[in-house]
Amino acid sequence: MSTPNKLRWGILGAARINQQLMPAIVATENSELVAIASRRPGAAEETLKQYAPDIENVRIYNDPAELLKDPDIQAVYIPLASEEHAQWTLRAIEHGKHVLCEKPMALSITDINNIERAAKQHKVYVMEGFMYRSHPQHQRIQEIILSGAIGEVRSIRTCFAYPMQAARLYRIDRAINQGGGAMWDIGCYAIHAARFHFGNTEAQTVTAMAKHNEHGADVSSSGIIDFGDGKYAQFNFSFEHARRAEYEI
Repeated sequence: MSTPNKLRWGILGAARINQQLMPAIVATENSELVAIASRRPGAAEETLKQYAPDIENVRIYNDPAELLKDPDIQAVYIPLASEEHAQWTLRAIEHGKHVLCEKPMALSITDINNIERAAKQHKVYVMEGFMYRSHPQHQRIQEIILSGAIGEVRSIRTCFAYPMQAARLYRIDRAINQGGGAMWDIGCYAIHAARFHFGNTEAQTVTAMAKHNEHGADVSSSGIIDFGDGKYAQFNFSFEHARRAEYEI
């Protein structure tokens, strides 16, 4: 039986990221894990056993579509493959569920517009999983910027890189328009951070270059985003460079 006054969660997928998400739901006073679904036989049970072994009465679904029909679930977390994010976000919205979706939420502006319209129509909240925004370090930086203590932000340099490992090759084994590549995995952080600290100002122009592998996936990229009025961001992300995760304002 679900507990009143708690946000009741369902998880669509037995992805490895659940090792962070599931304990967080359990540890949060106003959240409750109700169900998990996976199309891989036994994967949902194993994920629950591994990452939330002390939680009882969590429902197991072998079909994510069945989880969405569960009336006890108010919000869903979507850690599926990138190319599946948009369709399952839309399906969850149509079932009246709030959505926390891993990035990228969609691979096209058309899908993003459809998600926005659907969320407004069904009166639900939808969030893309850029977790760094909730970290005290980045919130403090926002406070400093908004206070005017360092003056007006004119330029931002961002970088996110790490050398690709064999266990992660699935991230670059398909073309960028099919969800593969560095942009969707790590580059989005570099660009999102720039927009975040510029107050989500719309870009005027973007100039960039990228290196692609034999599958059509981008493995490295650099560029400049012009936000107008002399404000700009330089970004770099790569699966070929030494590990770096930083930005400079």
